[in-house]
Amino acid sequence: MVPDEADPTLVVAPTGDETVLVIEDEGLVRSLMTKVLAAHGYRVIVAADGQAGIDAFFEHSAEVQLIVADAVMPRRSGREVYETVRAFRQDTKVLFVTGHAGEVDGPLEPGTAVLTKPISPVELLVTVRRLLG
Repeated sequence: MVPDEADPTLVVAPTGDETVLVIEDEGLVRSLMTKVLAAHGYRVIVAADGQAGIDAFFEHSAEVQLIVADAVMPRRSGREVYETVRAFRQDTKVLFVTGHAGEVDGPLEPGTAVLTKPISPVELLVTVRRLLG
């Protein structure tokens, strides 16, 4: 069967080869994001909470081109992760994911974005690609 090119449900998701640090405390969400990104060419480093994410960033700072961080996590929020890594490397790009839009306090600077859960795989991939350029 040949796919119908006019079918709007057929979306080609963008791919990449950059390194993305995924920081998410919910295991299922973390696993899904990791699988989606890896299946589309990204190298993925994972962390299960904010402090582990900061530690992973500093261990791999030369490689990480984007951080995908849950806004609310144990041991450091997504905003705290963002402020810590941006103090070290100003050009770090961050995608916040959140269950509620109001959970990301403060203004968003260039190179940041917010997605509200639940997030579709295509929405994640399109936003990651847009942030990475």
